[in-house]
Amino acid sequence: MLVRFFVIAFALCWLITVPIALQVQGVTPRLLPPPLQWLIGFVPLIAAAWVTRRSDERAAWLAAATRVRVAPMWYLIAALLPWLALAGAFGLRVILGKELPPLATDPTIAVYGFVWLVLAWGEEAGWRAFALPRMIRGRGFWIAATTLGVLWCVWHYPKLYASPYLHFDAMSLKGIAQFSAQIVIANYLLCWLFLRTGSAVVTSVFHASFNLVATVHALAAIDPTLTIVMALLTAGVLVADRAALRNADANVSR
Repeated sequence: MLVRFFVIAFALCWLITVPIALQVQGVTPRLLPPPLQWLIGFVPLIAAAWVTRRSDERAAWLAAATRVRVAPMWYLIAALLPWLALAGAFGLRVILGKELPPLATDPTIAVYGFVWLVLAWGEEAGWRAFALPRMIRGRGFWIAATTLGVLWCVWHYPKLYASPYLHFDAMSLKGIAQFSAQIVIANYLLCWLFLRTGSAVVTSVFHASFNLVATVHALAAIDPTLTIVMALLTAGVLVADRAALRNADANVSR
C-alpha cells in the first residue's frame, strides 16, 4: 500500500510538472498551462484516498487527516515556528554584518496564506497523515522521517524547474541543494508535530506558514542563514522533546 501511494504521488505530480518544466526551460513547446502545477498540492491526498479506498485503514487515515480537536497551543506553535526561524535568520545576518533581504509587505499576501493552507492540507493528508505512520512501523522515527523528507524533497524538483527563474545550470544546482537541505529539515518538524498531535491539520498550519515565509522572503528557500537557524531550531525542539518523541513513536509503531 505504501509503495503504491508513492508511485501514484510521484506519477501524477510529475505528469504535470515535468512537461511544464520542460516548456518553461525552452526544451519543448507549450503543452500545459503553467498554473496547472498548483494542482499538485492535492496529489498526495488523491494518492492516499485511492490506496485506502477498500482498506480497513481508511477510517484511521481520514481521522488523522481531518483531526481539528487539538490543544490550541499546537496550532500556535505550528504557525509561529517558521516565523521564529525567519526572525532568527535576520538576527544572524545582523550579527554577521550581512545585508537584510527585502520583504514583501503587500496586504494581498494574506490571500496567499489561505491558498497555502488549502494546498498544504492536500499534501499533509498524504505525506504525514498516511505515509509517516506506516513508515515509522518497524523503522522508527529517525529513519522514517529522513526517508520521507528526502522523498518529499525530490517530489518537488520538477516544480522548481517550472519556475522561469531557475535554469539548467550549475548555479541552479547549488540552489536545489540549499532548497533540499531546508525542506528535509522542515520535514523533521512536520513529523514531530504530527507525532505530538496526530493531526494533519496542525502540520498543514506549519506547512502553510513555512510557505508564507517564502512568499514574504522571496529568497528564503536558498537563504543559508535561514537554513542554519532552522537546523538549530529543529535540533533544539527534538532534543528538548526527546522523551515525548519516543513515547509518540512507540504509540504509532504498535
